Amino acid sequence: MKNKGILIVLLVLTITLFISACTPKNAPSDNDNSNKELEKELREKDNKISELEQKIKELEEDEEIEGDDHLLTTLVKVLESLQKEDMEELKDYIHPEKGVRFTPYPYVDLEKNIVLKRDEIVDVFNDSKTYIWGSYDGKGNPIELSFKDYYKEFVYDKDFLNPQIIGNNYIVSSGNSLDNVKEAYPDSKFAELYFKGFEEQYEGIDWESLKLVFEKQEGKWYLVGVIHGQWTV
Repeated sequence: MKNKGILIVLLVLTITLFISACTPKNAPSDNDNSNKELEKELREKDNKISELEQKIKELEEDEEIEGDDHLLTTLVKVLESLQKEDMEELKDYIHPEKGVRFTPYPYVDLEKNIVLKRDEIVDVFNDSKTYIWGSYDGKGNPIELSFKDYYKEFVYDKDFLNPQIIGNNYIVSSGNSLDNVKEAYPDSKFAELYFKGFEEQYEGIDWESLKLVFEKQEGKWYLVGVIHGQWTV
């Protein structure tokens, strides 16, 4: 939070310098070309000032996970529930109206990804019924698994309660797959729990991550998205 405040001050100072630079020290000459160049320069600087002002607004409005005790607590509780495979506990943190969407790779498909409601999550864990969760990367064949098998492969397949890096409303991972978490969940906050890789020989392409996406309702944060991340071809 301290760093964000410093950044805001620096942006304000930058705007001040731009405004100073935009004020001509001498009266413009009567030469048409000089006037046109000056007008162009002023327009460019006005646009830059607008961009900086918008950035300040975004920084001031941004509510980071670390600055919201309830959201941080909810994140930890959800991770603990996932680690223990405790669906009874997890259901209390799932959005009461929207449920939670499960996405096997970084790209969120709002039409095809399966959404489960609170009252479904407990029973589905021990249900042998299979669902089509998407398509396997590189193969194209459907990911046809029971919830429990999907969970072990695309939800908590690593110890995400103890990751190497945590992205606080920030995308840490990078790969060939489009990551559209911010577009798919525009009113959300998310955390990415990230592992840089596991085998030295793969030089980091065996990274994995889990994004947990939260939305606020009536003053409380609820889980709306579980996104598994890994290198895709």
